[in-house]
Amino acid sequence: MRGELVWNADDLDPDTTCNRFVKSALRVLLTSGSVATEVRRRLRAHVGWLSDVQDCSVLDAMALQPRAPRGIPEYRSALRLAQLVLESALPDQATIGRRWRSLLDEPERMGALFESFVRGFAAHELRGQASVSSRRLQWEAESVSGDGLDLLPSMLTDVFIAWKDRAPTIGECKFYQHPLIENQWNDGSKVRSEHLYQLMAYLRAAERVCKSNPAGVLIYAKAGRSVKEHWVLNGLDVRVVTVDLSRPWPEIRGELVGVVGD
Repeated sequence: MRGELVWNADDLDPDTTCNRFVKSALRVLLTSGSVATEVRRRLRAHVGWLSDVQDCSVLDAMALQPRAPRGIPEYRSALRLAQLVLESALPDQATIGRRWRSLLDEPERMGALFESFVRGFAAHELRGQASVSSRRLQWEAESVSGDGLDLLPSMLTDVFIAWKDRAPTIGECKFYQHPLIENQWNDGSKVRSEHLYQLMAYLRAAERVCKSNPAGVLIYAKAGRSVKEHWVLNGLDVRVVTVDLSRPWPEIRGELVGVVGD
C-alpha cells in the first residue's frame, strides 16, 4: 500500500480585520492626554508590533465588525476593549482631535460593562475552583392558551459560578447612581424590589436544574451608601453588596475576591 500525507498550514497574514480594529484603538489611546506615561510607552510598543497592519480611521474601524478567530480566546477581550475605546472616541469634524464621551452618563452601557467586568474577574480568580459563565435558565411553565411560551422573557444570568464542591452561585450585576431607593412610606432605604424578584426567580429556576440550593448575590457598582447584607430568603442564601470602583485597584480587587469567593 502507498502511504500518503496531507497537511494544512495557516496563512499567517498580520493584516487581518481584527488587527486593524485593535491597531486603530491603540492609536486613539496614544492621542489621549489622560493615558499614563508608562501605559503610553507600552502602547507604542504594541503599535510597533503591528507595523505590517494597515492603518484605518475610527469610523472605518467601526465598520469592520471583527470577530475573534477560533482557537485564540485572547482576541475576545482585546476586541471588547478596542470597541469600548473606539465607541468612546467620537471624531470631531470641526477641529482636529476627538471628544470623549463619559461612560458614566450612559447607565445601560456602564451596566453591561460592569457585568462583563465582574464575570471576567470571577473567571480569572476562580480558575481551578469553578467554571464561570452566563447561563440561560428555563421557566417551569406550560402554555394553556397555545404557543404563549414564546412571550416569556429570557432568564439569562449575568454571572453563573458552577463550583466543583458545592451548589452554584448566581450573580446579578447592576450599575445605578442610587442602588437603594426610598419608598413612599418613608421607612428607610430599600433594595430595589425588581432586582430582588429577578434574582429570586433565577435561583428558583436554578434550584430545579441543580437539585440543590444555589446562592445569589446582587452586586452594585457603588455610587453612594455602602451595602453588605446577607439574608436567608425562603430558604435561599442571598447577599446584596456594593463595590466602590473609585478606590485604588488593589482595594477593588480585594473586595471583589471576597464577593465572588464567599
